[in-house]
Amino acid sequence: MASVGLSGPPSSGASRTRSRSRGRIRRSGRSDESEPHESHGRSRRSRGSDYSESLDPRTVRLFSWSQLQHCTNGFAEAAQVGPQGGFGIVYRGTVEEREVAIKVMRGALTADSSKQFVAEVRTLSRVHHANLIRLIGYCQEAGRCVLVYPFYPGGNLCDRLFNLPVRGAGAGGSAACLPPLGLAERISIGYQMAQGLRYLHFGAHPPVLHRDIKGTNVLLDGGAGTELRAVLADFGLARISEQVFDTQQDVLIQPSCLVGTEGYIAPEYRAGELSPKADVYSFGVLLLEMMTGRTAREPALPSTGTKWQTLPEWVKSIHECRNLNIVGTVVDRSLRCDLTRCKNGEQMVLEMLLLALQCVEADAQLRPNIDVVEERIGHIMNLQR
Repeated sequence: MASVGLSGPPSSGASRTRSRSRGRIRRSGRSDESEPHESHGRSRRSRGSDYSESLDPRTVRLFSWSQLQHCTNGFAEAAQVGPQGGFGIVYRGTVEEREVAIKVMRGALTADSSKQFVAEVRTLSRVHHANLIRLIGYCQEAGRCVLVYPFYPGGNLCDRLFNLPVRGAGAGGSAACLPPLGLAERISIGYQMAQGLRYLHFGAHPPVLHRDIKGTNVLLDGGAGTELRAVLADFGLARISEQVFDTQQDVLIQPSCLVGTEGYIAPEYRAGELSPKADVYSFGVLLLEMMTGRTAREPALPSTGTKWQTLPEWVKSIHECRNLNIVGTVVDRSLRCDLTRCKNGEQMVLEMLLLALQCVEADAQLRPNIDVVEERIGHIMNLQR
């Protein structure tokens, strides 16, 4: 199967022009996130009839529907990996002796699912980093949207943190729970995710905002300890935007354009302001999950008068109680042995918690940039040496 490109790579000037037209962010503070934008004379009708014209990847592999059917045994239920997600169902298959994950859009093609598909192909075909998932190829056939990635046998971070069965991890491809992640592994995952985000924010041209950082979008390979590799996945909600970075200012978005997952959404983004610090907030929530073993939000006590308590709220309330040891109170039970077994284990957890709390500051201006976060986690990793 030959590798094909949907179109040639744009010149830097063309890329800049497209980035500025897409999203139509105006200096007046108004924004219309109707991406992908129908530029270059394309009409909405032509995009709907053949939305491959909206894609602008470098070089990706084009699969036929029949090829993907064959490698998944007809998209058999036994080949399904995990529950159905927002985009669709993920299957495990083999292409030329290589295991792949095949993400099939669910239901009929809609405007929203088409946007997610186009966004993911466009983004992943132009960003390249060891800690970002690599797009192998795609399929567009008879109204179907399919994305093909490498398969990661270690499941996602959410499965590993909350002891959920990982499909394919057991005998004969059955689901099984994998060993809990140790402290060094969790900090390493945090460092790898910070590296990937730093590339998106400062290394990609134009930069990319992920907008949906959470445990289920962090995939792990089959390694352990220092050999464990993590990648950030699911770029269906990503936004390619120079305006946010070039002006160093927040941009206003329509409330109807708000995307992401409850518990991970920054307060200013919920109010309609988008900046790179929104990704930093979501990342901070993820760090808290890794250190505490608690989910991003949980049902609140009836006495509080609210339905949910977020993880940042809970950790902050413990941190503000001077008579409580924050590490001993909030740390994940499965990490307690590591506090004494790992060199400087308790200090490492404390510094990770304090860094995470900075990342989830309500005021976006008080949050560090992701490059600073990466440097801090690197320092914390060195404490065990």
